[in-house]
Amino acid sequence: MKVTVAVIDDERPALDFMVKLLASLSCVSHVDSFHDPQEALNACLHNRPDVVFLDIEMPVMSGLHIARELISEFPNIDIVFVTAHSKYALLAFETHASDYLLKPVNPLRLQIAFDRIINRRTRDKQPIQTISGSNEGGV
Repeated sequence: MKVTVAVIDDERPALDFMVKLLASLSCVSHVDSFHDPQEALNACLHNRPDVVFLDIEMPVMSGLHIARELISEFPNIDIVFVTAHSKYALLAFETHASDYLLKPVNPLRLQIAFDRIINRRTRDKQPIQTISGSNEGGV
């Protein structure tokens, strides 16, 4: 399974680093990157990426706000927060974040986050079977 990704971070070096890491993953088919939060939100609403990596503290619009907007439009989107601050973790998971990475991002930790996302997406696509092996009603 391959996914499309958007990365949003107002700090150019952090943005470039994430794009480089993500581009090296075999499960990523395409990466869009944005340093302007409003431009990023508009593009994500239009392009509908599978996974969005978001910084939290950005000027004009926080990553938490962007996440809420995207999740309200696309409930199955995966949001991964990428920040230097552990203090936002509870708020991030209250927005139904798929994961929370601390900067500087460890490549192994990024792979673990992607493995979780891909495993969940693969599992969610499987038909639900009853004990008898049919898809019909009853338990």
